[in-house]
Amino acid sequence: MFFVSLFTATLFILQIIIDEHILIGEEIGVAYFLGNKITRFYNHPDMLFFFIFMALYHNPMKGIPKYLSMILFTAALLGAFHRSLIGCFFISLLIGFVIKLPYLKRVYFVTVTSVILLFFIVFIGNRFVHSRTYLDIKSVVTGNISAEDFDMDYLGKSTFTFRVLHLLERNDYLLENRQAMFFGAGLIPEDSKLVNKMFDFKIGLIEEITGQTAQIETSDISYSVLVLRFGYIGTALYLLLIVYLMVFFYKKRENKYGFFTFLYLVLSIGDSFFAANLLFPVNFLLPLISYHIILKTDSITIVNEC
Repeated sequence: MFFVSLFTATLFILQIIIDEHILIGEEIGVAYFLGNKITRFYNHPDMLFFFIFMALYHNPMKGIPKYLSMILFTAALLGAFHRSLIGCFFISLLIGFVIKLPYLKRVYFVTVTSVILLFFIVFIGNRFVHSRTYLDIKSVVTGNISAEDFDMDYLGKSTFTFRVLHLLERNDYLLENRQAMFFGAGLIPEDSKLVNKMFDFKIGLIEEITGQTAQIETSDISYSVLVLRFGYIGTALYLLLIVYLMVFFYKKRENKYGFFTFLYLVLSIGDSFFAANLLFPVNFLLPLISYHIILKTDSITIVNEC
């Protein structure tokens, strides 16, 4: 799977170079880099984010191919031009760097970083509190205005506001429909005839074919779909698996599989507020493979010691 992902990552980069689709998926956007307009492809390989950490921390290749694979995986991630994803990726690398430090250096680094972040958060927080985004979200939460009253052109430009209001509108549905509150409205596909009978959401992506607002699916945030499909209890159980795996891999961080899989899950949780990645089976199937590899190697070690 590592080598398959490396091959598809190379094809993804080639798409950007030749400005043509190679991999499956036709959706494109536009990004600007150093003043140049670049086509942004949304069909990055499904396993890319997992194997970029494997390439960095437990690469099966040696010599020049090893470093070439690291460059290709990283270039494919950066080539997605997803600012939130890139930010979460570097935060994950920073966490990995801190974990590898000796205890005293780790405490010193965390303390200094926390002080710097405190000033940064105060500055950013003050600007956010006085921003239109904060005022809009506050108005919806306090009930002074409903989500459907917002200008969709504005929401399209303010993606953070869009994500928050998208989640709040689905949450309002659960609060008004108690039978769906705990275990959701069910696993209904977007093209089901039941969708228009059950939902009337105003905030969502506009489908190109029908020109209507998508009622369930979104690529901008994971939690809207989770709470709508599974409810509060179902979502909590779903997330509990990921939390359990994160704790397990952190405890097994001395194992190379445990270390890079933990960082992958950190990235997954961070990116889940800006993408629908938690809904993809690969998000937990690959960590479960690492989980069983670690259990197997631990059992072999115990047998050898006995």
